[in-house]
Amino acid sequence: MKPKQTSSPAGSGVPRVEICRSLDDVERVRLDWDVLTSKASFFSAAQTLDYAIAGWEVVPKVAGTEFATILVWRDRRLVCVWPLYTRRAGSLTIATHLGTGSHEEYAGPLIWQDEDAAAIADLVLAQARGLSDVLEVYATDPTTPMAMALERARGFKYSNTILSPTISLAAHPDFDAWLATKSKSFREGLRYDRKRAAHLGKLEFVSTPDGLDGAELTAWLFATKRAQLASRGLSKSWVLEARGEAFFSRLLSRPSPSDGPKAGAQGFALKLEGRIVAGCICLRSYRFLEFFVTAFDPEFSSVSPGKLLIEDCVRWASAHGLNFDFRVSHEAYKLRWIDRFEERLTVILANRLRGAPRPLTLSLRRWIRRLRERPG
Repeated sequence: MKPKQTSSPAGSGVPRVEICRSLDDVERVRLDWDVLTSKASFFSAAQTLDYAIAGWEVVPKVAGTEFATILVWRDRRLVCVWPLYTRRAGSLTIATHLGTGSHEEYAGPLIWQDEDAAAIADLVLAQARGLSDVLEVYATDPTTPMAMALERARGFKYSNTILSPTISLAAHPDFDAWLATKSKSFREGLRYDRKRAAHLGKLEFVSTPDGLDGAELTAWLFATKRAQLASRGLSKSWVLEARGEAFFSRLLSRPSPSDGPKAGAQGFALKLEGRIVAGCICLRSYRFLEFFVTAFDPEFSSVSPGKLLIEDCVRWASAHGLNFDFRVSHEAYKLRWIDRFEERLTVILANRLRGAPRPLTLSLRRWIRRLRERPG
């Protein structure tokens, strides 16, 4: 059953819901969407219009795949956007975020943060649940109105809180002031590795779009990541699918309007004598630079190019007034840099009885995993 589009008289102040079924439907609200990003309680670059467009352009258009972005208006003000699409998984219809297909974005809707935010969250959640058998919301801020609405939602549900390692750069006047809070051995290690790398030739830190071509970086990153996965005998990852590479190639190729919000995908690379030896694609929002996809050339592992790239990215984030977010995985190299963890909430919600096996299966797997991890 499709959710109904609601209407209300102009000037009534009553929220009006609109389900967009094509890119044309959302392109017309670009300016309103951009305004909303600065007013929402939580905002990631994965919630921008360009991110949603790139996501829809690369998603396989098989049976059951439909564009389903939800807009909520109060009079002429856009107060909520939820960039969703539906897909088929066996006999189930699943609604989830428009993006890379990795299920690793900070997802959920943008909601204007005012006294009506909780009511808007309940309204848009009810609309989203009508789209499919299962609703998937990944890694949203647990303090947002939508996260609270999801926690209140009835039905079979998988809920999991994860932690994102973060560097609190905005609490310090500049990078050097932050670096002074780290141990002497950490600081000396960075200087030593950079000196060794510089002995091999000219080191250069470059970024898109001016000093680095987005398509070139994307091709290098995904080829390098795939080789790394193959060397470890891993055959399952979103990186191995053509969709992810096509997504970032398109996103990094989009022009950034000079008068638009300072948010979106940002590519960085460390070059040695003109050759990329480490690179990453980050998501930039008003508060964070998110470390999304990264790789380094193993030929140069002796001089730690990945660590040097992180240092340059953290410097860049600090200079732009941003905190640095390593995102949800907890590799040891990340933990040496961070100051704190930020919580993120993932919820998989069955909207109909036939969708119940999905959250129940995920809950059972988590219970078994925790049981195995118990000592003794």
